[in-house]
Amino acid sequence: MGSSDEILTSSGDKQVRLHRAENGGTVRSFADATDFMFSAAASDDGKTIVAGGQDSVLRVWDGTNGKTLYQFEPEG
Repeated sequence: MGSSDEILTSSGDKQVRLHRAENGGTVRSFADATDFMFSAAASDDGKTIVAGGQDSVLRVWDGTNGKTLYQFEPEG
């Protein structure tokens, strides 16, 4: 992310994680995902993480501490 050695991943194991690129170690996990996660993105400064998946919920986390900020669920 940005010029750091951290990368953001999303996957079929219901996980969104921040990793150290040099060794693959987990820096932080982002909770509350309940199904296959299709995509994740981070703001340039890493302070905001957004991801969406099979359950159709768009989740927004605080990238500095992993806390869920918002969950946007589909109507109906």
